[in-house]
Amino acid sequence: MMKSVRCRAIPCRRQVALALILGLTLLLATRSEVLAVVLITHFEASPGIGPGQIIVTWGTETEPNTAAFQVRRSEQPDVNTAELARSVPKRGSATTGAEYGYIDTGRTPDQRYYYWLYEVRNDGTTHLLTSVVSAVASGNTTTQRRMNLPFVRRVR
Repeated sequence: MMKSVRCRAIPCRRQVALALILGLTLLLATRSEVLAVVLITHFEASPGIGPGQIIVTWGTETEPNTAAFQVRRSEQPDVNTAELARSVPKRGSATTGAEYGYIDTGRTPDQRYYYWLYEVRNDGTTHLLTSVVSAVASGNTTTQRRMNLPFVRRVR
């Protein structure tokens, strides 16, 4: 003969309700954290037009919880040696993105530089968003050309 175990109805219901509320809260917190991520469309570096310049560009699809972006630079391909090159305020929103560009000037011509993109969140924390990109700073190849054009006079 089996003995039935009875639980008091009120404490059991409270425990089940509490477990459901706690589980739902954890699920929602996890889901909102997953959805609150910057979506990067591209991150590139290329030589600039003037000597010692590198053009850094990137784009986003969305920018939830983002306050700004940081471009960090190094002469080594090691993120731990990178220093802040520029901080750029966000222009997108939680549902829209934006295009960004920054001209890094004053670099040593013909030297390779490495760049990383960080997000600065509204709470002040920073997060690495991309892998490294690199470019060689444009060299001292500004050439002045003189053109001698013939002088033409119209005679009437």
